[in-house]
Amino acid sequence: MIFRITSFHWLILATCTSLFCSSLNAQSPNGRYYPVDQSIPGKAGYWAAAIGKYNPRFFQPIRFDLPSTGMVTVYQGEAKKSKTIKSSAQAGLRVGPLYRLKISQMPEYPGLELYPTIELLDRLHPPHGKAHEFPVPVQFTKAEIEEAQKGRLITKVIYLEHPRVAIPRRLKQPREPRTLPTSVNLLKEADHQGRPMAIVRLGGRIPNLHGNEDVEFFGTPQSISLTYKK
Repeated sequence: MIFRITSFHWLILATCTSLFCSSLNAQSPNGRYYPVDQSIPGKAGYWAAAIGKYNPRFFQPIRFDLPSTGMVTVYQGEAKKSKTIKSSAQAGLRVGPLYRLKISQMPEYPGLELYPTIELLDRLHPPHGKAHEFPVPVQFTKAEIEEAQKGRLITKVIYLEHPRVAIPRRLKQPREPRTLPTSVNLLKEADHQGRPMAIVRLGGRIPNLHGNEDVEFFGTPQSISLTYKK
């Protein structure tokens, strides 16, 4: 039996300042509820876990790609507990929890550190022992990083394209992300196109490095697997 996946795609909410991002909840015409408030990190992941997609024994491989080189730190609920990998390496995360990241040491942006979040909504089901061959790609592009530098918030939904709408040939280059206005529910749109896999948010808050530790900032205490590190 050959396991195949169609291509991954990205939907991006039009960038906006964190003070003016719209709070969105949507009910589709067929009655299906999309439990997402695009200004509240962790809500969609919580609901994914609540409907049974959380499996404490499975870590979905995620490949983090920066514009060229650099480092990606994945926090485990506190500032002093984290694991760091190089750009284009893989880390295994669970469906449901909110993970805080740090991207740094990018040669294009000396001294810049950004703290995105990621929450997984679903996982792949590859053959046993081959999960590392099918990572979910998470890219941070130059355009997104530069928007975050301006104080803007980028919300991105990564989805697995449905085979019925996929182009029936391998693409030489990945498709460009689609940028949508704030009036659009990204999860609803991604669900129409395929299977939503993850929500990534870049920009907004930075940690409080002085005084009391900013506990809530560093996400949900969770284990991370580096079995898939390359």
